[in-house]
Amino acid sequence: MALNASFLKANAKVSENIDDEPVQSVERSVQSEIEYLDQSGEYVIVEPLKVQKVVDDGVYRLIPYKNRRKKWGSSFQIGYGFYRPDNYEPNFSGFDYLTVYGDEDQPITEVQYIYKRNYSFFSLGLELGVGSSSASSLDTTTTLSMTPIRVGFRFAMDALFDEPLVVGYFSAGGYIINFSESQGASALDAGTAVSAYFTAGIQVQLNKLDIESSRVSYEEKGVENTYIFAEARQFVKSSIEQDRNFETDPFLNTGINIEF
Repeated sequence: MALNASFLKANAKVSENIDDEPVQSVERSVQSEIEYLDQSGEYVIVEPLKVQKVVDDGVYRLIPYKNRRKKWGSSFQIGYGFYRPDNYEPNFSGFDYLTVYGDEDQPITEVQYIYKRNYSFFSLGLELGVGSSSASSLDTTTTLSMTPIRVGFRFAMDALFDEPLVVGYFSAGGYIINFSESQGASALDAGTAVSAYFTAGIQVQLNKLDIESSRVSYEEKGVENTYIFAEARQFVKSSIEQDRNFETDPFLNTGINIEF
């Protein structure tokens, strides 16, 4: 009762001091700005969590990424690249891959999920990627479809500075490729044993292009950063003699990465 009486008394005093003007409050979320009138009739800004007010232009911005990020994080990325398994031996021909399918690189699309542990200057993560690529023979009678699946560990220097404007990263792990090669009514459906892969790349932060949208995305969706990336990946030859050889030279992959 004493607490309620004190609250009512304080509320009445505020109303008297501001000439009965209504108290104005705006609250868009837990991390949105809250404005109200204090006893002097001036607006008081309560800074939201993880957001700081920039006085010169009145724009709310996120506090630096290095200070706001949590212990655990994740990201989702979509990539597009060009892949050519030169060492693959076609099933329906005695000729090599280049003779049957040509020397053009084949598009490969991939989705990848990363779950990571954040440290003071870097992060260590577990990555899972699934891709898809296909090739048609020069005489169009044979088709080769490939689905690479990867699981590996990822090291990223993503907290060297307050904002991860440019991030270098490296990953390594194991991959398998499920593939299907068909010619007319005949088909070979098979897969490879686990082999090693390596990836090295850089990603560039896009938040600065639209600071306001980046802040809203963080508040409403939990999006920490949006990046574009470019990376080189290499598949190593399987150690199983019976496996088809999908070994490659380093090939380029680019796309977008969204961090939560």
